Amino acid sequence: MGMLQEHLDERIDMVRHALSQDGCEAISHVILEFDFRRRGLRMDCLLLAAGALFVIEFKRSRLGRADRDQVMNYAVNLLEFHKATQAWCTQYQAIVVPVLALTRGTAPNVPDELRLGGHSWPDLAHRPIECDRNTLSQAFALGLSARRSEHSVSAETWLDSPFKPSSSILDATLSLYGHHDVAAIDAHAAPKAAIDASVAEIRCHIDEAIDQRRHHIVFLSGAPGAGKTLVGLDLVMRGPHAREAVFVTGNAPLVDVLNRALGDSYRKQGSRASAWTPTGYRHMDAALVGAAASFKIVKAHNFLGRRGSAHKQEDARVLVFDEAQRTYEKGRQVLGQPLADHEADLILQVQREAYLKVAPLWWRL
Repeated sequence: MGMLQEHLDERIDMVRHALSQDGCEAISHVILEFDFRRRGLRMDCLLLAAGALFVIEFKRSRLGRADRDQVMNYAVNLLEFHKATQAWCTQYQAIVVPVLALTRGTAPNVPDELRLGGHSWPDLAHRPIECDRNTLSQAFALGLSARRSEHSVSAETWLDSPFKPSSSILDATLSLYGHHDVAAIDAHAAPKAAIDASVAEIRCHIDEAIDQRRHHIVFLSGAPGAGKTLVGLDLVMRGPHAREAVFVTGNAPLVDVLNRALGDSYRKQGSRASAWTPTGYRHMDAALVGAAASFKIVKAHNFLGRRGSAHKQEDARVLVFDEAQRTYEKGRQVLGQPLADHEADLILQVQREAYLKVAPLWWRL
């Protein structure tokens, strides 16, 4: 804990010193340790400025490719899934500037010019600005010099933003999944005809719930390995309800297994430029897009906010709830406080409130 506090103090001191320098007056808010929970990401530091969002990742003494990929991934996730950032950039021409800052080492000189685009995100800097304790203020000044507007967003609005996948990443995810043989995930699943029949019946229940403007819960049972997971994935990734469906599971390791399988498939597709044409993204950005495309398969703990609280999300009208029995029970200590209710019940409560009289729910055990 002492080392973590020391590292946090170093970062605060660096940012405070940099912001005291001339040329940084347009920066209005500092957000430390931003928990983008739905994506399982914790970002060191964000700065809100007039017309710019800085995404800062601090490192000790040296920088490598993995560090550059990390901070670019953070920035891409905000552009693809954070509604306030999306609106700020598309409607008001704000830009997103990733920064890598060394707390103790020495970084190369800060460049004289910052280029936007050159990849699939025109509002994002071409590459991270690399700096150290002595040049952090120069990095801020460089980012501010590339602004296309000086429109500000309040910290309250930004922090209260719903989770909303962009139409681009949603289309790309469904397109990439369409090329993936998901049946390979479970070689012992039931025959395809049985899985298709289950999917068709559940879709009828979803349509009925939408027509009646009511919440429905559908239980799907079956022996282990019968293909229940494949039914859920089919509902979330294919068909008429895929754009507003999310697969939430209490089996955290399963999320890693599924996303690894899909990620391997996406990477193989990434070697063929033709597979990326329908996605609207550049072939060169396959790694970043493939990582972002995991958003439809979520750990139950990440679907809720801190300590089981609700947080806004606009992509889960149809909720596939897998292995609810593995979620936390009422009274479980989470971040030093007991949960007010069973995590599964909290998720259902969140759904009821978020989609009042309009949302179907599909919950399978």
